Amino acid sequence: MRRPRKFAVFLVTAMLLVGGVFGVFNSASVRRESVVFADDGSSATLENTDGESGATSSVKMVTIFDDGKKQMVQTSARTVGEVLKVMKIAVNEFDRVEPELLDFLENDLVVNIYRARPVVVRDGKIRTKAMSAARDARSVALSIGKILSEKDKVYFQKLGSADVLETGLGEEVVIERNNDADELALVVAKMSMEAALSVDFAAPTLTSAGGNDCTVGMSDNEFCVWQFLLGQGFGFAQVAGIMGNLAQEHHYRTDGDGLAQWTGGRKARLQTMENPTFLSTQLAFLMSELNSGYARVRDAILATDDVVEATRIFQNQFEKCGFCREDARIQYAYGVYYKYAQE
Repeated sequence: MRRPRKFAVFLVTAMLLVGGVFGVFNSASVRRESVVFADDGSSATLENTDGESGATSSVKMVTIFDDGKKQMVQTSARTVGEVLKVMKIAVNEFDRVEPELLDFLENDLVVNIYRARPVVVRDGKIRTKAMSAARDARSVALSIGKILSEKDKVYFQKLGSADVLETGLGEEVVIERNNDADELALVVAKMSMEAALSVDFAAPTLTSAGGNDCTVGMSDNEFCVWQFLLGQGFGFAQVAGIMGNLAQEHHYRTDGDGLAQWTGGRKARLQTMENPTFLSTQLAFLMSELNSGYARVRDAILATDDVVEATRIFQNQFEKCGFCREDARIQYAYGVYYKYAQE
């Protein structure tokens, strides 16, 4: 008579265990796990701590190539960003991830991570050091904002010992520009078009300091800024240098932080003026700074007739940007110069 009793106890225990298992699966919060398969055949289980409540996710197999290093993971994460977080794979703003971090995972998805590295790009006399995840020379140049024509030659070149010490790198990307006038015109036109595409042309109409109607759209504001600065005593090359910076900062728009992307106390002072988003107001504010606290910047610009030098002076002493994209500012400056000074 004892055997049935033992069997009953065993049965009850088994039912409780099974019920506990189903209770886990039916609980409000679902634990997500990722099983990682390494190249050597070993595996490890990682828990995803951001499981969502009330829903389950299908398990997917994802292959990750991190700069060529392969990992396979079986995961219930939802997005590329989630699975990288679970895997403790960090990426920065210069790295390139394909598909993008917010893209949803699919079974058998392949994720590629291209790590950014320091690069040096020499465009004529201008040498730019930046971070890029691109690998071939032309893609590196394009990734840091260089605008190229089809006839421009772009290639890697080893650096001399002195340049190696200066840059810390063994090679640089060299751009040999095609000097054809028609090609140059196409490059300048492309620069203007790309800038114009980022502008909201439905913005309200503003009035320039000179009395002309100007809008927040680049195509109109650009000419008004050109005329205004010429009226302040700056020469063609000097105006181009200033405008190259304003184009890079906010494409001559007056919304947000304004033409020069003012912040902190400078922005606060602008906001105290009447109609702070008007182009005329911001141009007047710009000159008030150049005629007072930034008078040295004004004088330094007035002392040069070189577009590149004027651009750099305004960039380094007025904008004081962190990641400046100097090459883009200089290209914009030349675009303005060729557009208006040569008429």
